[in-house]
Amino acid sequence: MKGLIITGGKIPGKVHIEHFLREEVYVVAADSGYDNALELGITPHCLIGDMDSIVHIPEKSIKILTFPVKKNFTDTELAAIHLYEKGITDYILIGGGEGRLDHIISLLDAYSDNIYPHIWITEKEIIYAVTSTLQLDLAHESIISLFNPCSRGAVVSTKGLFWELSKKNIIRGSSSISNKNKNKKIIIDVEDGGLILISVQLMRIE
Repeated sequence: MKGLIITGGKIPGKVHIEHFLREEVYVVAADSGYDNALELGITPHCLIGDMDSIVHIPEKSIKILTFPVKKNFTDTELAAIHLYEKGITDYILIGGGEGRLDHIISLLDAYSDNIYPHIWITEKEIIYAVTSTLQLDLAHESIISLFNPCSRGAVVSTKGLFWELSKKNIIRGSSSISNKNKNKKIIIDVEDGGLILISVQLMRIE
């Protein structure tokens, strides 16, 4: 079973995430992510956090894990830890768009650890974690950026982009910004390390 974390911040319309909900998923709402879940018509299995920003009163059938406001992890990090404790390591994160900058940086830092979302969908972007070969089918001339938030470098090659990369070493903090696809299908191949692919246009994976 895969996991789905819905957090606070701006979220995509439901039409953009239905593709990812075709199989059974365990849904965790992180604090005000519960309000976003309701907006998307999704009932979480679990609500987790310090409950300092949630608006709607949770349904009684939902499992609630409450933490103090003063804690060592963000609510989204707690949700990810909860999934891993249940043996769910493959999860999608929804939300976090145009929120607090420190929270966004914290989410990016998750890619340095093992607890990171394989797909992260905000209101305007979709982000894929790439650790091997990823093939995507997307709209022509979508804006694509590659960024390495990890501690080690990533050796990257691409196919289907206007500006191709061939065994380029992208180190932590460096990136390939605002590339575009010339073909409908693109391939991102990472031989060593890992990185994230960011597109400002929502797309779907084959």
